[in-house]
Amino acid sequence: MLCPQCQKEPAIIDTEYGVLPGDNCQFENSQVAKPTQKLTYDFASPITKLHRKQYGKDMLQPYVNGVLSREFVEAHGTDKLAGVTAKDIKKSKYVYKDMTRHHKITEGRA
Repeated sequence: MLCPQCQKEPAIIDTEYGVLPGDNCQFENSQVAKPTQKLTYDFASPITKLHRKQYGKDMLQPYVNGVLSREFVEAHGTDKLAGVTAKDIKKSKYVYKDMTRHHKITEGRA
C-alpha cells in the first residue's frame, strides 16, 4: 500500500492507528513549525481585555494546592479567611506566577 500523503513511498501499517504516512512524509511533517504560546493570537474584544485587567484579581483563590496565595492576600487581605495567622501570611507564596494562561495581558494595550 502506498503512502496516503505522497502516493510514492510505502505506507506504514499500524495495528492501532491503521494506515500511516511513510517515513519520509512523517519526517517532513515533524519539521513543520508548531504554534506556541507566543504565536497564538487573542481574539477577545477590547472590552473583554479591559475587564480582564479590572476584574482579574476577583478570580484569585485563597489556597492553591494547600498553599496560601500571596496574590490573594495582597489583593483582598486576610479579614475573611478564618484561622489565618501572621505566620501563615509570612509563609504564603506567589502561586499564580508560574501558571500559564491562554492569553497574555500586556500593559500597553487594552
